[in-house]
Amino acid sequence: MQQFDWTPWREPRLAERGVETVHHHPLVLLRRAGNTTIEVARPVDVLISDREEKDPEWSPMPWATRGRRNWCTYSSVSFASTFAGEDGHIFHTINAICEQLFEGGCISDAGLAAWVQLFENRVAWCNERGIVYRNLVIPEHHAIYQDKVPGNPKLADDRPLLRILASVNQQVRDATIYPLDAMRAGRAKHETSLPNDVHITGYGAFLCYREIMRTLPQCAPESTVQEEELVLKNLFVAGDVGRARGLPGRKIPTYKPPYIQVHKLVKGSSYKPNQIDVFETSNVNLPRLVLFRTSNSTHLFPFLFRNFSRVAAVATRRMFFELVESEKPDVVLAEMAERSFAGLAPTYLDGQDLTSLVRDDSPESFFEATGFTLPLSGRPAPEKISTASRPRRIPNK
Repeated sequence: MQQFDWTPWREPRLAERGVETVHHHPLVLLRRAGNTTIEVARPVDVLISDREEKDPEWSPMPWATRGRRNWCTYSSVSFASTFAGEDGHIFHTINAICEQLFEGGCISDAGLAAWVQLFENRVAWCNERGIVYRNLVIPEHHAIYQDKVPGNPKLADDRPLLRILASVNQQVRDATIYPLDAMRAGRAKHETSLPNDVHITGYGAFLCYREIMRTLPQCAPESTVQEEELVLKNLFVAGDVGRARGLPGRKIPTYKPPYIQVHKLVKGSSYKPNQIDVFETSNVNLPRLVLFRTSNSTHLFPFLFRNFSRVAAVATRRMFFELVESEKPDVVLAEMAERSFAGLAPTYLDGQDLTSLVRDDSPESFFEATGFTLPLSGRPAPEKISTASRPRRIPNK
């Protein structure tokens, strides 16, 4: 296995709007130890569904199919933004995740302040209305399987997430769940993060779920899924990262909770931005949940159905306050991947902010973003939320 030295590298770069700045470079440099030659991997930050053939940075993958005009790749990762690790593990470089995790930095003071304000606003707004707010940060494959990364680099103590948690108030820290230790310890029993994909496994989802439930006293412990209840399933997983390298899929054992009957009021056919999913279970006495999520939550849903009577979910990192006001949930859960805290090229004139932060939680109305009107279908929300004012919006820089 080729060894790499994860030496930090900084250089001037032109911002998207033409402003020259000095900041952490968004390209990952895999430096060969003792050699001046470098390999450059370009990150791809968006879920790619359609890309123009004229784009010189892109070419269709072997499994891609052609639509009426453009190629559809069914992958969020390009070959150039992957690298091979130990024991068959494949890693991505999306959002400059290697720099985030192993070098630290990658987030400006302005970006740090914006994240702090966003999370403190959310928690305060929910507290005013008697809603429990939780952040679930899914650890990256690179952090869970750090020993499988070439060179076995050490996790940085000043990586973006830890800087944010050190800067927010205690309420936000108490509301944030980062189950890295649980996911690492869980490897002794089962895989917790897919070796060829950007997602966690079913067992990894169970560990995340268990950490969430420990912080929610209003969720009855007797209804929480126990490890001995998990059902083994063998799934064929192509995997975004594996597919980007042209590798075949793998059969991977996964674990799910026992099946319970769920009424699917709204169900997206596949994961896409601002997708709406609404589920109801038969136990109307359980709490209600609003979930702002990534594709990792697909594995979380079957577990959450055991503890909530209704789950209304939106595929977004934003928080739609009008949805929460309409749903009147007991719990709001915001799930996002660790890589999302930093790693984009600058998008503002000062050129200093590398975060992929959505500067305003809901600049669009819920209808404009999702195409759905409120209230969503299903059981009406109880009358319990006040009409207190929404938090101050975070201004664009």
